[in-house]
Amino acid sequence: MTADTGPTRRGLALLAALAPAAGAHAQEAPAPGARRNPADVANGGVLGLIAGGIDGTYIRIASDLAAELDDGDRLRLLPILGKGSLQNIADLMYLRGVDMAIVQSDVLAFALRQRLYPNIAQRIHYIAKLYDEEIHLLATGDVTEIGQLEGRTVNVDVRGSGTAMTASVLLDLLGVGARRRMRRRTWRWSSCGAARSPP
Repeated sequence: MTADTGPTRRGLALLAALAPAAGAHAQEAPAPGARRNPADVANGGVLGLIAGGIDGTYIRIASDLAAELDDGDRLRLLPILGKGSLQNIADLMYLRGVDMAIVQSDVLAFALRQRLYPNIAQRIHYIAKLYDEEIHLLATGDVTEIGQLEGRTVNVDVRGSGTAMTASVLLDLLGVGARRRMRRRTWRWSSCGAARSPP
């Protein structure tokens, strides 16, 4: 498996769990003219794709992939709500029914460098880069440069999310000692286009 391990690069990757040993789930071929088991028909070609939260972009990407790649009985993707890139890696490795995962590339690189899961490089496969992501920093009007966040509270999304990990890595690299708050993003947009977080 290859992945960009640079700490400031952030893209979106599609991963898959490596198939079990040949024969582990092998089924006997039906005799000529015999009816196939309805359960085998329903489950044949079905892959679970874990993505993001219900209000996020990743679950929409998973839904789009499912719609575009649907091939009748041969291939069907089932989008699954996820709980962040790091949890998606764990779910891909251990959770039944999860065959693929959408994961931020910097989170994957972190998991590989830190060896967070046993034999991770051998157990998952990097399928494709989906796209590069931009990082946006929203602040009050009195903040004009990132260094002014020193000592201030910065919301970096929920613990374990890819956003929280990316934000923490960037703040550390830039030497900004902001207090990190782990809280789900609940932004409202005012008529002038400025983002405001509810109290």
